[in-house]
Amino acid sequence: MNTTIKSPEYSLISNYKHNEVLRKSFNQLATDVFGIDFEDWYQQGFWDENYICHSLIRNQEIIANVSVSKMNLTINGSNQRAIQ
Repeated sequence: MNTTIKSPEYSLISNYKHNEVLRKSFNQLATDVFGIDFEDWYQQGFWDENYICHSLIRNQEIIANVSVSKMNLTINGSNQRAIQ
């Protein structure tokens, strides 16, 4: 993926689920925006390689996010890979 950010204040990061500081910041953003928190989901092992966050960060704080959930589906008897 090619990304250009025209400010040294911001960085694009991905797949940081094991970084406690960034994960807590992501959870705070999710709580503030959607009223949900992913920490229990992470602690129970459900946040695996199929859920990938791509986030904009400033000063060790997640300020924007888009996530991808990879999955296998069966559609009309055919196995398909999909993302959400």
